Amino acid sequence: LKIDGKVAERPQHMLMRVSVGIHMDDIPRVLETYNHLSDRFFTHATPTLFNAGTPNPQMSSCFLLAMKEDSIDGIYDTLKQCAVISKYAGGIGMSISNV
Repeated sequence: LKIDGKVAERPQHMLMRVSVGIHMDDIPRVLETYNHLSDRFFTHATPTLFNAGTPNPQMSSCFLLAMKEDSIDGIYDTLKQCAVISKYAGGIGMSISNV
C-alpha cells in the first residue's frame, strides 16, 4: 500500500493488521493467525485482507440480496445497497425474481 508514492503498509504489516482486526485483544490468537498467514498455511478472502483492522471492517466476500420490490423506488433502494456493498469490496448475488 502506498500513500503519496511512499510505502505505508508492507505485506507483513497487512497480515498483522488482519490478524489484529479479526482477534482484537486475544494476543495468542493474533500471533497464531499471523504466523499461519506468514507461513502461507492459508489466506483470507480479499475483502478480509482489504478491510480487517480498518474503520470499515467489512470482511464478507459475498452478500445475497433480493430486489426490495417491483417499483422504481424498490429498484433504486436495492441499487444503493449494492453500491455501498461494492464500495467496501463485497461481492453481490441478487435475486430479481419479484420484478
